[in-house]
Amino acid sequence: MSTLVATRPSANSAESSTNTTTADIERFIARQNGFIAGTSIEYDPSFICTGFENQHLATGFRIGQRFHSAKAVRLADGCPVPLGHLVKADGRWRIFVFGNEQDPTRPSSNVYQSLKFLEHTASSPLRRYTPEGNDIDSVIDTYAVFQQENLSLEDLGSLLWPAKGKYGLRDYEKVFFPQQVEDIYEQRGIDRDSGCMIIVRPDQHVANVLPLTAYHELSVFFDSFMLA
Repeated sequence: MSTLVATRPSANSAESSTNTTTADIERFIARQNGFIAGTSIEYDPSFICTGFENQHLATGFRIGQRFHSAKAVRLADGCPVPLGHLVKADGRWRIFVFGNEQDPTRPSSNVYQSLKFLEHTASSPLRRYTPEGNDIDSVIDTYAVFQQENLSLEDLGSLLWPAKGKYGLRDYEKVFFPQQVEDIYEQRGIDRDSGCMIIVRPDQHVANVLPLTAYHELSVFFDSFMLA
């Protein structure tokens, strides 16, 4: 990049081997823009970068790379929201639960059982690492994207409709479904049959991809570096 921008631009790059055209610079920037902006950095496997054997469940959310945003429709008000905007730089971890084709309100469904584990089981990282008296999403923030549109927040459990803060006001901004035109499942290669859980680090990079039923693996992941 330094060589390109430090040489004198010319109308025809064939005039001199040391000259370059503005088109050369534009092509380079377009190709390398993600690295220049710091958004295409990819981290190697570590305690907080694992689960590569499950990458096929969400091929568009590359483990070790930045959580690349895509829009989904918020269930509460029908507003399209870029999911990347939910990953704020506030020190919290995020778990994005992408549902499969099963009805998430049915107790037998994988998503229902996953959310039940996260909210109620003692070994759940939410229960283990959230200080007593704090909001349930104060350390690990959980969101869900379901393939079904005709859902009611009240039927999805309090983890996705939590009462928070001093006055216990409900948080309506945790549940989404795909847009009809730009479907996030298609855009990010999410397996519709299996669904998955995507763990996002506080630095907005994907830390892990897990099946919906991988409760033990989810706990082991956080247990390897978090302090109760």
